[in-house]
Amino acid sequence: MNTTHPTPFVVLAQDPGSRNYAISVIQGAVVRGKLKIKIRESFLLQTLVQQLKDPKLLNKESNAYKKSLRGLLKAHKPNALVFERFMTRGIKGATIEYVSAMLGLFKGLTPMQVHAIPAVTWKSQVKKWGIDLESIYAGTKTTPHQIDATLMGVWLLVKLLQPKVVQINKRRLLKAIEKTDKMPPKVSRRRK
Repeated sequence: MNTTHPTPFVVLAQDPGSRNYAISVIQGAVVRGKLKIKIRESFLLQTLVQQLKDPKLLNKESNAYKKSLRGLLKAHKPNALVFERFMTRGIKGATIEYVSAMLGLFKGLTPMQVHAIPAVTWKSQVKKWGIDLESIYAGTKTTPHQIDATLMGVWLLVKLLQPKVVQINKRRLLKAIEKTDKMPPKVSRRRK
């Protein structure tokens, strides 16, 4: 284990979007060379910034968004932040502006180092761990966004803590995400 990191090490992970913005808080430690994780919390953020043209609404939404995040930072005292770099892949509209604004506001709340990673980076590692994301998405009561945020957090824990052994029990991971999910079940939670 890299001894420069506190134990347990807490990661606040985000899968940002203009409508579905997932946050997961994951705690990790290396015990006898093996990564041990605990999902503290996983949910879809309800206070999003979606108004950029109206200054009053932008201010109101920005303040509500920052208040939610301050609460998370205070409650969990994370050691690191990670988010998926948002790439529109041809999507038209202001989505990239909304997400960029929210990520900028979040970074402004803390001097903590932020890790911005493209999806391909963490998803290829997850595949090496033997996790098929599509089958997991289909077999859960939670959102794909929350699964993604959680796995990004696990990816960062592995990168920073450098355990000798990484074994992810998919069923236990999903149950932990569902158990900490603050959102009521929806009729359809398919990835959009």
